[in-house]
Amino acid sequence: MVAFFNFFTEVPSLKEFSLKNYSINLSLDKLNLGVDNIHFDVHLSPEFCKTTSKVMLRLIAKHFKTSNAPDLCKNFDWFRERNEFKKLCLDVLRDAINKAKLAHEIQIDYLAQIAIIELFIKEIGKQYEACKQNFKNVIRKHEADQNQNMTIKLKEELSQIMQNKKSIYREVSIDIFKCLSEVQEGLNELRAVNFGKEAILPDEFFSNPLLHVENPSNDIFMMEEYILLGHRIEDPNRYETIFYLINGLLCDLYQNSFGSQEIANQSTITSIESNEFHDTHNEIVNNEIVNNLIKEVDNVDTLLNYFHTWNLYKKLKKQKENKKRASKIKAESKRAESSFKFVSQEI
Repeated sequence: MVAFFNFFTEVPSLKEFSLKNYSINLSLDKLNLGVDNIHFDVHLSPEFCKTTSKVMLRLIAKHFKTSNAPDLCKNFDWFRERNEFKKLCLDVLRDAINKAKLAHEIQIDYLAQIAIIELFIKEIGKQYEACKQNFKNVIRKHEADQNQNMTIKLKEELSQIMQNKKSIYREVSIDIFKCLSEVQEGLNELRAVNFGKEAILPDEFFSNPLLHVENPSNDIFMMEEYILLGHRIEDPNRYETIFYLINGLLCDLYQNSFGSQEIANQSTITSIESNEFHDTHNEIVNNEIVNNLIKEVDNVDTLLNYFHTWNLYKKLKKQKENKKRASKIKAESKRAESSFKFVSQEI
């Protein structure tokens, strides 16, 4: 990263940027491991698991977009039945919160939320395969009856269904996780009352687009939700390459801004809402501090997206009461422009 410091007449300091420190304490270290001494054993309601399987199966059959889907319930109305499904999710999660309250351990609630996410992900893939297999069984039945016209039609539909697997998986996943997000919103007040606001997991835990696909490296998905990255070792825009570059850059900037001793002992990152510095746990090491900076999406705009920062500056400049902040944003924009040009050259 020596080239980075040679790029500036004056090396920017992280103290001059309004950065947020992303830190979520999602730990299960206080819970006992399961019988295999590796995973955690979770017992979800049999009724909940059975209903989840049924709903997934019918949703997938619905997204097959053919009247010949063998598991398609003619009376299945997702917009009507989703309320019943949400109520069942609500009961399971509320029960977990009550158990966590009785045990004075929030990690029980965390485990329940993670278990439901895992159940949803597994069931989507499992029920897609089950629905596809049932479709094949219908085709075999028509073949045995020598119904050639229907057999040909069904095989064509099955071929289309298999080609659309990724989009079907994604559409079903979006529907299901949207339900879960809505349920979580209703329970967050209860969590805050019993365990404090810090016990509430961020919304992105349940709305993250990565939950909606089997393979996050899918090109179409990446183009729609993020950016298209390279996969070959020699590609300069591989995730690992870009992450290594930004990680190394921030490590050097942090050391240059606060010194090696400060890195080992504390994180003094400026909050976007105020200029006060906030100390964190002494155990935090350099790598964790920098990773927390990278995880916060807004920090990327602050450090590199000078178009965004400059537009914010122009907006604040028009507001008389924000002149002081506008001046600060203008300085950030210039530093971000230099950082962006350097990173672009490196990539």
